[in-house]
This record gives sequence, C-alpha cells and structure tokens, in this order.
Amino acid sequence: MKKLFTIAVVLLFATSIFVNAQEETEVPEVPEKPWKIGGDASLTVGQTALVNWSAGGVSSFSLNGLLNFHANYQENKLLWTNNLIMAYGMYKEKDDERSKNDDKIDFTSNFGYEMTKNWYYSVTAGFKSQFDKGFPEDQDTLYNSNWLAPAYFTLGLGLTYKPNDNIQLILAPATYRLTIVNNQRLADAGEYGLDGAEYEVINDTVSILTKHGSKFRHEFGFNLKFMYSVTIVKNVDFQTNLELFSNYLENPQNIDVYWDNYFTFTINNWLAATLTTSLIYDDDINITDKDGNSGPKTQFKQTFGLGLAYKLGHQNE
Repeated sequence: MKKLFTIAVVLLFATSIFVNAQEETEVPEVPEKPWKIGGDASLTVGQTALVNWSAGGVSSFSLNGLLNFHANYQENKLLWTNNLIMAYGMYKEKDDERSKNDDKIDFTSNFGYEMTKNWYYSVTAGFKSQFDKGFPEDQDTLYNSNWLAPAYFTLGLGLTYKPNDNIQLILAPATYRLTIVNNQRLADAGEYGLDGAEYEVINDTVSILTKHGSKFRHEFGFNLKFMYSVTIVKNVDFQTNLELFSNYLENPQNIDVYWDNYFTFTINNWLAATLTTSLIYDDDINITDKDGNSGPKTQFKQTFGLGLAYKLGHQNE
C-alpha cells in the first residue's frame, strides 16, 4: 500500500514539474469565452467466433460504451469545473448469460474563488456508483454490487490549483464522505466498511437476527484529486484521474486510492481505439480469492476496444 501511495505522489509531482516547465516556454493563452465544454464518447465492439476449432476456446462477444464529458467555467475570480465519466460494458460467451466487464459513474464538481494566481478557495462535491448488478467471478446468483450499492458522496472544503486547462489539483483537508449500500443483504454482511447485522446465538447451528446492518457509513478526512489531460502526439490523447482519501476517524494511515487512465487513438472523425486502466485500493473493500481468503487487495482493470468514437468540443457563445 505504501508503494502505491509513493508511486501516485511521484506521478503527481512529476506531472506538475512537466506542466510548469511548459508554462515557462509557452505563452499562456487567455480564454476567449468563460465556458469550455467538451469530451469524448465511444462505442467499441469485440467478437470471436469459433467453429470446430482444434486449439479450443470459446466464442464470445463484447460491447463497451464510454462517455468522458467536462463543462468548465472560468471568468474573473470564479472557477467552476465539472467532469462526468460514465462507462458500461458487457460480454457474452457461447450460451452463457451476458455479464458486465465495465460499469462506472464518476462525477466531480468543483467551485472556486481565486485566492492568488492559479490558486482558489474551493468546495468540491463528488459522486461514484455503478448502473447494474455485479457478480464475483465464482458466483452468478448473489451479486456484490448494484445501483447505489455501493455509492459514495463526498463534500470537501480546501484549495484548488489550476494553472491551465490541462491540469487541476484539488486539496480538501476537510472532506465528508458518505458511503451508501442500498441493499439490506450487503449491509447485513458488513460490506464496504459498514457496521454489519447483529445476531443472538442460540446454539452452534441457530442464530437470530436482532439488528439489521446499517446502510450508511460516515467518514471525515483528507481528499486529494488530481486530473491531467494532454495530447501526447497528433491523434493520441491521454487523461489521468487520481484520487486519494484518508479517514481521520479510523485508520488514517490506510490511504484509499482510485486511479484511472484513458488513452484515445483517433483514426478518423468516427473511428478510434480506446485503452483504459483502473487501479483501486480501498481498505474497506474485501476481496475473496480462489482459496477463500478474504481481505483488502489491490484491484486492477484494463479494457481495450476499437469502434465508433465522437469528440465533443465547443464553447458557449
């Protein structure tokens, strides 16, 4: 966990140095209009068909959609940035029922008032959840996630550093985070850091439920959000979003890490390849491995697709 935190911090400062170096050699552009709206939308497809294939394998089909949208306002001393990422993907193997391989809702809104050049007093709100039911790899009847199960709401006060349109750093040392698990079975099991149900043990095989688990968990801590986007070379865009959270009230040394990276390789106006990676470490999320051992683990996901893509980009008149 300490290695993950160190890597994240090194990336943060390395990128900041790179951006500052660019600022020294480039003449800053004055925004012509207060609103800047844009983003990317893509729909990618994957398919494998096998008939009498001696080497073995399974026919499969996958479909993934991704929307990465931003709407930012900056004029005089006011700053208001909004970023929404929604992703959903499904795959189907042979005659099996479809399963999802991607599912994300991530919204951040940050309002600031200029304190000094590039620095703002700010209040930040965030929401994370998913659209659909998710099942463990070895389970197809009992889901472990769903809409608002879990969901995370954050509200923080602090400072924002925004030197240009490509980089934004939010430091919120006073952040309230609410975890919601809108499913009583998962709440009773104490998933996602919640207080589980209480039981009265009658004997070795019988116990009686005396109190349901709570569906809500309240935390107060330090939140850091770092967002950086750049066109690496022509037709190759990159965006990274890093979020770190430490709960002052319980195990503050355990840093929750959410780190997403998005690459878009544009082929033409309607065709592109996308590569996304997601890394999560959350001390409150228990992962059960194939040997039955349960506990917090580093989660990693990577998706790649080729298909339709559309770049959103305009400014309000």
